Amino acid sequence: MNIDFRTDEYGQNFYIENEHGCKIIPYLKGSYEREGIDFEVSEERKGDVLKISISIRTQQKMALKRLGFRLGIDCYMDKYPDWNEKYFPSALRCERKGFWSVFLSPEGKMISVCSPSKIVSWRNEYSKVPKNIVGHRIYTSSVEFINTYPNPERHPKSGTVLGSEPIQIELYYACPRTEKELYEFVKQYAGIWVPNVSKYTLEHGEKAIIDGQEIDVQLCSGVQVIQKDKTAEVSLYVRKDWFYYLDCARKSAERCQQKAGTHCESWYGFFSRVLYATVIKDEAYTRKLCKEFSQFLSVLTERKDGVLCMNEEALPNRLQNISSMISLLTDFYELTGDMTYLDDANDMAEFLRSLQWKDGSYRKGNEFYTCVIYPAKSMLELAIAEKNAGLTGRHHLHYESAYRAIKNLEQLLDDIATEGELTFEDGMISCESLQLGYLALQLPDGEEKEALAKAAQHILKKHRCLEQQFLPDCRVRGCTARFWEARYDLNFFANMMSSPHGWTSWKTYATYYLYMLTGKVQYLKDTMDTMGACMQCIDEQGILHWGYISDPCIIGQQLKKGSSKGNIQTEEKIIGESYLPMISDWWRQKDDEVKLQYLRPWDKPSEWDKYYGGSCDNDVHEHFKCLMETVFGKAFIHETENGYVTYNCARRDNGFSCEDAHLREWVIFAEGAKEVRLNQKHVHLKSGLQVIKA
Repeated sequence: MNIDFRTDEYGQNFYIENEHGCKIIPYLKGSYEREGIDFEVSEERKGDVLKISISIRTQQKMALKRLGFRLGIDCYMDKYPDWNEKYFPSALRCERKGFWSVFLSPEGKMISVCSPSKIVSWRNEYSKVPKNIVGHRIYTSSVEFINTYPNPERHPKSGTVLGSEPIQIELYYACPRTEKELYEFVKQYAGIWVPNVSKYTLEHGEKAIIDGQEIDVQLCSGVQVIQKDKTAEVSLYVRKDWFYYLDCARKSAERCQQKAGTHCESWYGFFSRVLYATVIKDEAYTRKLCKEFSQFLSVLTERKDGVLCMNEEALPNRLQNISSMISLLTDFYELTGDMTYLDDANDMAEFLRSLQWKDGSYRKGNEFYTCVIYPAKSMLELAIAEKNAGLTGRHHLHYESAYRAIKNLEQLLDDIATEGELTFEDGMISCESLQLGYLALQLPDGEEKEALAKAAQHILKKHRCLEQQFLPDCRVRGCTARFWEARYDLNFFANMMSSPHGWTSWKTYATYYLYMLTGKVQYLKDTMDTMGACMQCIDEQGILHWGYISDPCIIGQQLKKGSSKGNIQTEEKIIGESYLPMISDWWRQKDDEVKLQYLRPWDKPSEWDKYYGGSCDNDVHEHFKCLMETVFGKAFIHETENGYVTYNCARRDNGFSCEDAHLREWVIFAEGAKEVRLNQKHVHLKSGLQVIKA
């Protein structure tokens, strides 16, 4: 085992926090005293495992808020190609009797730290940029032996006083080569069971399969927690029908203001509304929606020489504003058949093309923007609609533009960039994979299609370190790990793992496209587990929340509910393993104004009145845009050597049945040609993946 530990303050060091602040205490071997605390530390190597034994006590009682140990694993991803050898904290978990973790690199190398001792909490050590603003990188992660703040119920309870009775801790480090080795290591050295779960999202009446055993799920819908030996737990989710979530999302988009602002994230709820209208086909609802959208658009845009343009104050050079509007206008055209929407989308697309470089990339100045959301996919969505509308010339222009942009991604792979502070960033990588996959789906079978699919798989495999693929928790399973968005979206001034966040669904597009391209069942399972986690942002009362925070204990200042122009206040919040509510239902701006959607400058609250109403929490609606494109109205059957994996349908003695009122397609992978019954209808299947109209 060879781990390159950090050697700065974020290397292996202790820290204490009391009423006077936080102090760092060096990690040394042997017995020593610092800050009135006696430490005894030893290391022992057995084969590929490093054991660290720690004993901490004081002669006189000492009240502490925190006492922790920085694990020292280098998680700082700041540039290509160096980030390929850094480790992201892909999973950290306290159980009632122990702790375990996985640090994964883009190259797929693993480090695991586990403990059978009383670890009461953990935290990521987030980077900071000038003015003490949280950044987009992580230095390392820490485990805590004392944490007096609220933590999840599953965690051991913390003491508040360090005294003569020593805190005894054992930590084990190893570098497993496979997931099997990882779970064996955790079981052997921490005594923790990590289950093998067939599905984290179930359908009503479906049995769970855990470690190969069928288990009855007691709920009609919601989350069920299953414990084993009082040492560990797993949670499963029983979902409602897909239309329920779309309906709840559009209600949220109606309740929460869709703001004509500087960031598309502030008006993304229009996607849920227009897609809902496409499903229900209610003329009165469609007329009302189109009228509201027209009024919204008149604030955000203007016409110059007959061409629709974003207002300058709406930041048109923020390319994702343009590309997202292209997608939205295309959806409104497909809802109504009104060519005006397609013409307006064409105007936006021509502006986007004007910012395309010779190499095919879309850029704002010199900044690479091809993977900030998915401009090439938006361009392809428009091109497909134009082709279907008979607009051959436009179709060729826009298809060629998207094609060039995505072929550029195929050449660059992960040697790309994004807006803001550079890192190996979730969205940058997932949006690259999804756009490669989306273009591949448009191409005929052949070498080029295979090459694009291969590139999409390569990128998504690297992205895995940024995903929640290890924790036995349906609330996060498959979701991506973003940790800076609460500041921008909710005016909550702290870094925290928002997982899922709306942009998690970019990865879900990618896994769905790769399933359709390869027929590999792991992509189907990943798609469904992640979609199920994202739908849990809607609670059992039908209320949409912005996202889920998977950290156990986050402390920060958030905009106080009830704040108004001239009276903007913040309050301290302590949260962990919880959903955060939307704020756009009460934090509103004037409908006829274009506002910056952040509270800036962050260090001058006295100036926040200028940006009253600004927030980006409507980006959560990407989940429902993704839902509608990928799994809504579809039943999936995948044949394996061990039987059938099904979603949105069930196997019966005489075939398969689906009770979804919105069923449009059966997506089926068959090991060989055969006859089956689908809702009592005889169907001939060929070998491989196929789509059959319902």
